[in-house]
Amino acid sequence: MTDTPRSTYSAVAIRLHWLIALLMIGNLLGGLLHESFGPANIGLIMGLHKSTGILILVLSLVRLAWRLTHRPPPLAATLKKWEVGLAHATHWTFYILMIALPMTGWLLSSASVKRYPLDFFGLFPVPYLPVEQSKALAEVMSERHEFLGFLCIGLIILHVIAAIKHQVVDGDNTVERMLPMVKARNG
Repeated sequence: MTDTPRSTYSAVAIRLHWLIALLMIGNLLGGLLHESFGPANIGLIMGLHKSTGILILVLSLVRLAWRLTHRPPPLAATLKKWEVGLAHATHWTFYILMIALPMTGWLLSSASVKRYPLDFFGLFPVPYLPVEQSKALAEVMSERHEFLGFLCIGLIILHVIAAIKHQVVDGDNTVERMLPMVKARNG
């Protein structure tokens, strides 16, 4: 066994990162554009949106457990102190959003006076959370869910811009650390 820190994230962390990222982007688009698919398709789109949200929640809890039990690779030594702080803040904010966004959606579905089916891709029912069914609570959860969705979109944009900056401007190994099948350079 070596004491040399790995230069990339583990295969599990990389797979979870990209799977959750793709699911979140798809779900954010579905949440924003569900009415564009016409009234006849809204139920299908929102059913997929809810199922995917539950999947994101479960995968995010697995990802968080993995992160807490597996040290990530060190950041590039060339990063400034403020960049390190911003990277940590961004990553932990993502963890919060990956859990809070689906939870507010689940709370919204549970609090709605008119409950629509809540299941996991038609495989089994997902229980409603034990909250009061009330229009007021559902509206609060809807507003929070929407706010967190837009916050997540902003954070994703920031994350992509930072990745491009590190790759194109800095030329460091930041992006390579999270790419599958790439052996990152040290530095």
